[in-house]
Parts: sequence; C-alpha cells; structure tokens
Amino acid sequence: MNARSASTLQKLEPEEIPLGQQLPFDVFDEHGSLFKRAGLTLRKVDLAKAKSRLRAGLFIRVNEEEQAQRRSIAETSAKQVKALQEGDRLSHDVLDDRGRLIQAAGTPVTRQLIRFLDRSSFRAVRVEQEPVSLPANPVKTLPKAGEPEDFSPFAAAQLEQEVRHLLNTTLKTQLVENPQENRLELKQLRQEMATGQAKIKSNVALYADLASQSLAGKVPNLVATETMIHDMTRVVDRDPNLALLMMDMHNTHEGDYLFNHGMNTSLVAMRVASRLGWDKPSVQALGVAALCQDLGMLQIPDEIRLARRQLNADEIQLVRQHPYYTVNQLQRSEQINPLTMLLVFQGHELADGTGYPRSRHTGTIHPLAQVLHAADMYAAMTCPRPFRKAHSPYNAVVAILNHARDGKLDRNVARAFVDSVSLFPVGSYVRLNNGTAARVIQSNGAAHTRPTIIPLNMDGTEVDTTVNLLDEEDIKITAAISSQAATGQLILDAEFKQAG
Repeated sequence: MNARSASTLQKLEPEEIPLGQQLPFDVFDEHGSLFKRAGLTLRKVDLAKAKSRLRAGLFIRVNEEEQAQRRSIAETSAKQVKALQEGDRLSHDVLDDRGRLIQAAGTPVTRQLIRFLDRSSFRAVRVEQEPVSLPANPVKTLPKAGEPEDFSPFAAAQLEQEVRHLLNTTLKTQLVENPQENRLELKQLRQEMATGQAKIKSNVALYADLASQSLAGKVPNLVATETMIHDMTRVVDRDPNLALLMMDMHNTHEGDYLFNHGMNTSLVAMRVASRLGWDKPSVQALGVAALCQDLGMLQIPDEIRLARRQLNADEIQLVRQHPYYTVNQLQRSEQINPLTMLLVFQGHELADGTGYPRSRHTGTIHPLAQVLHAADMYAAMTCPRPFRKAHSPYNAVVAILNHARDGKLDRNVARAFVDSVSLFPVGSYVRLNNGTAARVIQSNGAAHTRPTIIPLNMDGTEVDTTVNLLDEEDIKITAAISSQAATGQLILDAEFKQAG
C-alpha cells in the first residue's frame, strides 16, 4: 500500500488556516477532494464561494511522510510582504491565482518581487528562517565536503508538483507550432558568417566589461546584454545554422575563456530552443541566461577556478555554489527577466537529481534550463583548455546522447539537440567514402548522418558548391575528423602526389 492510500484526513483548526498566505500543503473538503493546491494563496473569498462544500471545514491528508513534511514547515515562517527583505530565501514557490510560477522556492527575494507582491493581493509569503546572505567577494573559507544545501524537503516536493502543472499548462503557450527555418545560399551564408563572427568578437569584449562592472559592485547593464542577444537572434533568424558556424572554438586564453564560452553557449542554446519551437521572447531570455550563467564563477578564488588539477571535494562543493553568486549579481538589476533568472539558477541541474545547486529532478526543472545545460556541455567540450585538448564536436554530441540515455537529460531536448546540430555537427569536418574531406555547413533535421556539406580542395580550401547528402545516396560520411586533419593531411597528400 502506498503512502497516499494510507493517508487519512485531518481537520484544520480555524487558527491553522493560513488566510492570505501561501498554502504550505494541499487542502481538501471532507470527502477528500482537492480544494486548493499547496503554493496557492487562500483568501476569505475562496472560502465564502465554497461555503456549502466546506460546511465541515478544511482538511489535510496526514501520513508518516506528510507529517515529516509538516514538521519541515515549522522550520519556515510566514512573513508579511511589507517586512520582506532582499536576500530572504523563499521556502515555497510563489504562485499566482491560476497556479503560474512567479518565483521558485529556494531563490532569494528581490526588489522586483517585493514590489510585485506589494501591488498584488499577497499579504505574506513563506521564507526560510535564516535569510540568504551571499558574499559580494570571493569566499575565503570552504564548506564541508558534501554538505547539503539547507532546503525544505516539503518545498522541493511541492515545486515538483507545481512545475509539472506549469509544463502541462502555461508553458505550452510559449511554443510556436511548426517552426519554420530559413536557409541561405552558400555565398550569402559565408557573408553572414563573416559578419557574425566579427560581431561575436566585439560582443565578447562587451561581455567582459559587464563582468567587470558586476565584480566592482556596480549594477550590471543587462540592457547591453539583451541588445547583444537581440543582434545575434536577428542574424540566426536568417539561417539557424549560423549559430553553430559563428562559434569560436579556438580561444584558449584563460582570461577570455569564460566570456567566449558564454557566447558559444548562448548561440547553441538559442539554436536548439528555436528548433523546439519556443517563441522569440523565451529564446532571447535563454540567450541572456546562457551568457550570464557563469558570472558567479568570477567570485570563486582563482586558485580554484583556474586550477590545472583535479579539484577536491570541498573545492567542487564551492564551485557548485556559483549559481547563487550569479543570481546575487543579476538580481540587483531591475531589467532582469524572471525567466532569465530562473534559467541561470537551474542551468546546471540534471534530470536525475545529480545536478546543482538544488539537486532538482525532471518535472521541477524548466525545459529551457535543460537546453541550457546541453548547450553548456557542448560548448565546454568543444573548446580547448590549457590543461586539455578540445573534444571533437562529434564526441560532444555522443556525450550528450549518453547523458540522455543515463537519465541526466530530457530525451526530447537531446533529440532536438541532434536535430539542430546533426550527429556530425554543423561547423565540424568529416571524411567521405570517396576519400575527400568536407565541412558540415547545414543540418537536415532527423537525418542526423546526412547533413549538407562543403567538400574541400586538395589544398584544404573549400569549394564553391554545397552537397546535400540527402540528395546524394552514394556519398557517405565515414569518419568525424579534426580541422587539422581535414586541411593539413590533405596538403600533405597533395605534396606527395606532386612529388610522385
């Protein structure tokens, strides 16, 4: 018998009914039918409208598990909206009357949220007793290895329930039916790619300035960041494959890596989100989140962040707290999009609960946060670091597929990712069965092994025509190869033939 079937109804005393506050538990009528979900606000008018139904009062379900959950509620307190302070941490989700998520449990209270609640009909929200106080400077002491974050198990359970509700309702309205993708001819594609790559370099410099502002204690200029993303979106709208072709995967300078990585992650994430059918505002919010999600890493001591060795358990624990530092920086800006903030906070969560900082599971993670995670993984693996060579784009895609197989990534996200970049990713090089090398220039959706390519001449330069492998059954990809192998080896072959 499961816990739910073993539960019994227990009547709430009048003084236990949290009027004007978020419900910390589901409430039922005397017959056990759900009256209002946890997280929603219970008002006098709700009780008045259901007077006949609630003649016997309000009830909660009680079993051993739920008693433990109710005990965890004692560790939190309802706080009047007017008494809220920046840095208070929400112990429960804040939802509107229709069950839509306004702010997730575990995130710090911001000025924007306080103003919103004050204008709305909220009287109080539930916060953890100890307010969040995220340091403005790098942490000098390390937490105990493996020490869990202080959060309410009940709040986590309710977040899973409410996000499932969110996924089945409001998020669907943000999807575009049958999204259309444009394709440019080769000449125009090359022109746009050159323009886009130049723009990316200037954007990396602007992003570095944004990080400097943030570290100096200034309010980050997110308008500039959103302008960057808007410009990138306009370019990618002309041909989504440009997102991958504009990536800079050759920057090994450690000082620029974080900014270059943010730009690459943003390009990939927006490409995949567009493929999934998300509307433009959501795609742009994701782009800003990808750009900003690792700003908090700059507050990790250099001896840890730049270490060329394997980190110990305490150091890993500290690194896993960087989403809190990022949120702390971004929440000072009144321009921050709530969706961007949520994605920044959840971008390192994994579907099986092994991610960080809150160890969320599928159903409690925003789907675009999973897109962000996949894009972050791809961008990180395909860029060289001082302590390792870059992984091939092909191997990065295989790693993402393995992530989905192991339950760490939503399979729909993984499928959209491969549809977007192809198994032999756009921008990478391949060997064909006729012995020549080629560069992948466009993906072909579900035909993962049949992208559009540009063959290379013997000297390693690209020819002026493309070949769509969907139209050429006799030509097949036999291997994924590096750019050095694609160009250098061909030059050696040409010299050998000339010498012969």
